[in-house]
Amino acid sequence: MSIKTLTNGNVRLTYFIASEVCAGKVEAIEEVQRDFFVSCDKGYVREWDGDEARQVCEHLDELGPTLFCKSGNLEAVIKREFEAMKRAQASRRRDWHDDADYYEQGDWMSSRHPEVREYQAYQAEHAERI
Repeated sequence: MSIKTLTNGNVRLTYFIASEVCAGKVEAIEEVQRDFFVSCDKGYVREWDGDEARQVCEHLDELGPTLFCKSGNLEAVIKREFEAMKRAQASRRRDWHDDADYYEQGDWMSSRHPEVREYQAYQAEHAERI
């Protein structure tokens, strides 16, 4: 995962997800790149979706409480919400599967987990693109 502030003030979040997992093996790794900015009206966080800007909610989701950046430090807000998004995903995965050992006791983003080790290796190989 990388977060950086661009010259125009937008914040770019880049991360990888295992998009196809079968029997604990990652079949495909997808790079996700998202650009965020703060609107002039009251500090709402928005995300570019093609040529349109859409409102962002907590956990960087499309639904839920609206995300604000009143501090002026958008990079810190995006980092905090990315971590919250990972925790929420881990919680949902625990609910979907009975096998707690498979998810290293629920911490699916742990570097001990085989899926994560695999896409961390992919990240290292392609670090120049980040």
